[in-house]
Amino acid sequence: MFIVFVRVRPARGNRLKPMEWLLFAVLVIAGAYLLLFHTDPFPANHEDIGLGQVHLLHDIIGIVLLGVAVFVWRRSRTAKAPGSA
Repeated sequence: MFIVFVRVRPARGNRLKPMEWLLFAVLVIAGAYLLLFHTDPFPANHEDIGLGQVHLLHDIIGIVLLGVAVFVWRRSRTAKAPGSA
């Protein structure tokens, strides 16, 4: 088996800043939780707090949060490096 390891590094200045990383991580975790893990047996689910099994709103919010996370990531990838023309 032949495996090629390629080191991919973005151009200087096209990286997520620390606050963008934090925002990206929080959005992905919250979006994934609401979209995928907001059911029994995970904590803070509807069945535990007595709200029934209607999860459509949380699915929509989860999708929106993941979409915003992708937007933040893509925006950082297309940003021009400081000092470039």
